[in-house]
Amino acid sequence: MPWLAESLDQQLRDAARGDHTGATYCGATIERVFELAHAWAAGQPDYASTAWERVRAQLQRMLQEPAPGAPAAPAAHMAGAD
Repeated sequence: MPWLAESLDQQLRDAARGDHTGATYCGATIERVFELAHAWAAGQPDYASTAWERVRAQLQRMLQEPAPGAPAAPAAHMAGAD
């Protein structure tokens, strides 16, 4: 899961640049897909709940619209934390 957290972090950094190069998305769809993936992963032998919760937090930060003029804050301590 660290690769997904890093990807979300990069999207936040891209959004902070303000040049509109970040991904476009429908937040509700992304949340539903994440929940389906999380439910599937929970049944796998290598499931790591802390990694999924870290990615969920990053995803929620990414889906929140920042206040006008406020840059998106990059995530701290992502890869290798597990």
